[in-house]
Amino acid sequence: RRPGLAPPSGTLHAWGYGILSRALGRRPQVADELTVRSIVQELIPAKQRRVNTDPLQPYLDGLSLIRLGLRSPEAVEDSLDDVTGLADAFVPFRERLRAKGVIDFDEQVFGAVEALLADGELRRAVQAQHRHVLVDELQDLTPAHVLLIRLAAGPAAAVVGGGADDQEMSGHVGAGPRVWIEAVDYVPGRA
Repeated sequence: RRPGLAPPSGTLHAWGYGILSRALGRRPQVADELTVRSIVQELIPAKQRRVNTDPLQPYLDGLSLIRLGLRSPEAVEDSLDDVTGLADAFVPFRERLRAKGVIDFDEQVFGAVEALLADGELRRAVQAQHRHVLVDELQDLTPAHVLLIRLAAGPAAAVVGGGADDQEMSGHVGAGPRVWIEAVDYVPGRA
C-alpha cells in the first residue's frame, strides 16, 4: 500500500449502492420512507385503519424479507399475517421504483446482487478491486448480505469477519448467530 492511500471502507449497503450505481451507469437517488410508503399504499388492497396500528408496516417488513432474506414473495406472504397481495405487489413495487428513477434501502443490496449475478464482466471487475474484505457485525448479516459478499469478493479474496454472537438482531430478515456456525460454508476456504 502506498503512503496516504487508505483502503476503502463503508457499510454493505454503501458497497451495494456503489456496485449498483456502476451497473446502472448513474448514481440513483435513494427514496425516502414517504415515497416508499406511497408506492406500497398504491399497490396493496385498501385496509381499514385501526387505532395504534400501521397497516403498511407488515408490507414493508415483507418486502425486506423477500429481498434481504432471499425468500420468494409467495412464501413470505404465506408466512406473515396482514399482507394479503404482497406477492402480487412485489414486481410492480420494484417497477415503480425504477420508473421513478429511485431505489430504496434494501434495493441497494438486492439490486447489487442481481447486477453481479447478471453481468460477469461487472462481477470480475468488482472482484479484482476487493482482494481483502473485512466484515464487521457478522451476526447481523442477512442472506442477501452474505451473497453480496460472496459475489463481490469472489473466490480469491481473503474475507475476515468479526462481531459478537450475543448481539444479533433477533433474526431480523434472516440475520442471526448461524452465520458464525456456517461461515466456512458461505466463503469456502476463507474462514
